[in-house]
Amino acid sequence: MKISYFLNPGELINSEIRDKLPLLGLMVSGISFMIFFILTGLDSNTGFLLPAFKGLLFGTAGIAFLAFIIWFLVKGFNPNVTLSYVIGSFSLCYTSTMIFTFVGLFLKMGMGWNTSVSLGMSGVLFAFGPMISVISSLTGGKRELDILIITLAGVYVFFFWAFLNNML
Repeated sequence: MKISYFLNPGELINSEIRDKLPLLGLMVSGISFMIFFILTGLDSNTGFLLPAFKGLLFGTAGIAFLAFIIWFLVKGFNPNVTLSYVIGSFSLCYTSTMIFTFVGLFLKMGMGWNTSVSLGMSGVLFAFGPMISVISSLTGGKRELDILIITLAGVYVFFFWAFLNNML
C-alpha cells in the first residue's frame, strides 16, 4: 500500500478499485438507488418493497448499461479503456448519492420528513461532478463530447427514475 493513498484516497480508487472491482462500484450504485427509490416510495405512499427492488435493479443493471453505452461512445477516442474500468468509474460516482440517501432515510424515519427530492435528487445531482471528470478523462478533454455524454447520462438517470416510480 502506498503512502500517497492516505494523503489522496482518490488515487486508491483510481489505481486499485475501479479497474479490478467493478462489482464493488455496482454495489455502491445499487444501494444508492435502492435507498433513493425507497425514499420516493415512502414519500408518495406507494410502499417500499417494490421501489427497493426497482432501485436495486436500476442501480446495478441500469447503471452498468449506461456505462456500456458510454464505453461504446468513447471507445474510438480512447481504445485502451476497458468496460470494467468504465463500469467501476461510473458506479463509484454514486458514493455521494449513497451518503445523501442514507441521511434522507434517517430523516424520513426519525422525523417523518419527505426527503426523496431534497436529499435523494440532490445526491444524484452531486454524482454528476465526478462523472464529468471521468468522462473528460475518457474523451481526452473534448468538451463538446463531454457535455453531450453527461447530458445523455443525466437524461437517462432521471427518465428511468421517473418512469420506474410511475411519474410519467
